[in-house]
Amino acid sequence: MKKIIIYISLVLLLNSIAVFSQQAVKLHGICTDTSLVEMSYRESSPFRWSEFNPDQFIQIPIKNTEADILYKTFVSKELLIQPPGYSQSQRIYVTPGDSVLFKIVPTGKKQQFSLQFFGKNAAHYNYSFFMRENALTKEKPRFKKGDDITIYKSKLSAWVRRKVDTLACYAKTYPISDQFLRYAKADILNEYIVDLYSPLERKLVLMKDIPSSYLSDAIIEKNSESHYYKIALAYKNIYYYISDPLLSFDIIKQHIKQSFTGDDLAYLWGAMIGYYASKQQLEYRSGLLQAIKETPQYIQNSEYLGYILRSEEYYTVINQPFPEDVLTKTFVRSFDSDKKISLKELLSLYEDKVLYLDFWASWCSPCRYDIELSHPAKQYLSEKNVAWIYISKDDDVKAWLKASKQDSVTSNQYLLLDQKNSSLLKYLKINYIPRYVILNAQHKVLESTAPRPNSGYGDTPSSVHFDQLKNSINKATSVATITYY
Repeated sequence: MKKIIIYISLVLLLNSIAVFSQQAVKLHGICTDTSLVEMSYRESSPFRWSEFNPDQFIQIPIKNTEADILYKTFVSKELLIQPPGYSQSQRIYVTPGDSVLFKIVPTGKKQQFSLQFFGKNAAHYNYSFFMRENALTKEKPRFKKGDDITIYKSKLSAWVRRKVDTLACYAKTYPISDQFLRYAKADILNEYIVDLYSPLERKLVLMKDIPSSYLSDAIIEKNSESHYYKIALAYKNIYYYISDPLLSFDIIKQHIKQSFTGDDLAYLWGAMIGYYASKQQLEYRSGLLQAIKETPQYIQNSEYLGYILRSEEYYTVINQPFPEDVLTKTFVRSFDSDKKISLKELLSLYEDKVLYLDFWASWCSPCRYDIELSHPAKQYLSEKNVAWIYISKDDDVKAWLKASKQDSVTSNQYLLLDQKNSSLLKYLKINYIPRYVILNAQHKVLESTAPRPNSGYGDTPSSVHFDQLKNSINKATSVATITYY
């Protein structure tokens, strides 16, 4: 890890020297609603969301009904801008040197706002909102469990053709550059590939049940500015390159090394490391850590390097006990007593037991939804002699106590103290809840992001969570932990 950190530091130094050649993108906005106080934006990450790659929005204040965004970039790229209120993010395509005005306008829905841009290149900025609001985008096919996947593909293909035609009409109506047109078309075609993989991603169909011709036209449209270009690369060459990628790390690694060069190789190398780190398996530990050591041969991009460093930090907690400072500097209080105890003392109460840690809070609706649907999981864990430990992130003690009673989760119930400085949250990279962690009988971290306990409804992704949790618990209770060097 030290070599990677030193290497990243050198790259960051070189990048800081190059900052002077960046051009600013200036966005100035106005808003007639004096109740709105801030908005936000973020860069569009090429890597999938994870506990070590959370969305990071930059907050922009609205002062005297005006807001200013100053963003520096070397190249044209995509940003996500979040209007105030309960509004959806709007994808915008920025070009170095742009200076654009925008208005924050209500959509007609309660607390919903959008942005309208004016001036040079305004059509580049308004495009995504136009496509989203166009009736065409509301017709996007959705695959449901049990559907004929060939019919789904046919509908999806027709939808993509209509979307390409809509882009062509937009290009005739509004002044856009050829560069933007290439980007927008590539993004549509690459999103189509990602959508083809969607039934697999949502675990609604198995790879073995897909016809051989299903992915025959999954030809990626190369365009470095297209957000979906990189995502499609990862889907096709990592996540679904082979029927069981978790058993095929070396095959995928060699495929990437032999088939790609330049930024595509660098991106896929990072995406590969992040993917395997997120799956938290020990079987490929030595291969993954070796790939991390090889990173400087293929990557100079500071964003990619930072992602790999976070991936390594996340993965290397697996099969490890909590560090002593985490054990002694993390404090909780139990539901039954206001006595303050350390994490070390807490774990000693469950000696030689597999633990399922449930990080939740009274104000977290998904957390309480999981609790509501967790009865089958509770029974299963009880049969396996696994202790279910609740750790609340509430600031309001009364709210925590009240919710614990309401949801009938008063046993093994603890409140995390001094959350802002919590070494436990930092160590496990808990940025969002609900979050679940499995500790083996020796209280080593077996899964730092374990499956959720709810049984779900119908063909929703959550319907598979309980099955995944049973697999994880079986692994924790029936297989001895193996140390890989």
